[in-house]
Amino acid sequence: MFIYISITAISREGENAVFMKYIPVSLYKQYIYKCIPNIIMNVVTIVICLAVAQYLLKLPIITIILVFIVATVIGTLQSIVMIIIDLKRPKLSWDSEYAVVKQNFNLIFPMIIGMINIAVLIFMVFLFKNINVYIGLFILGIIYTVAVFLTNKYLYKNQFKLADKIM
Repeated sequence: MFIYISITAISREGENAVFMKYIPVSLYKQYIYKCIPNIIMNVVTIVICLAVAQYLLKLPIITIILVFIVATVIGTLQSIVMIIIDLKRPKLSWDSEYAVVKQNFNLIFPMIIGMINIAVLIFMVFLFKNINVYIGLFILGIIYTVAVFLTNKYLYKNQFKLADKIM
């Protein structure tokens, strides 16, 4: 969950980010397109972690599939939230790629979001400790799917307002 693609997606454009406003593709679509590489990298990381977990723990395949789905939804939520943060706090003035990534305070947010997700997962484990793990994963998936839907709706509804800081 500490992938920094979405959190710097707008900032990496630098002063050229203003062209986003003038090309014939909606801002919302551009935001989603900038989230896709982050989501793909999350999926790769999830697959690697689940492969290791499967090798070490010999989990049932249905558990692996459900965890993959839930983790992908969580990664999608994180990507959308990070693009919103980068839109609200872009670092458009920089001299090198190094500066945009290493001198960008926004990089703290993926860690904060990751810690919040870990806290939510720990809370859910304690909350659902007496129910079937599949039901717990299903409930967790529903909660995060609703969060993705609401965050995505916010991004769509505020696509122009979020672009205000891109001069």
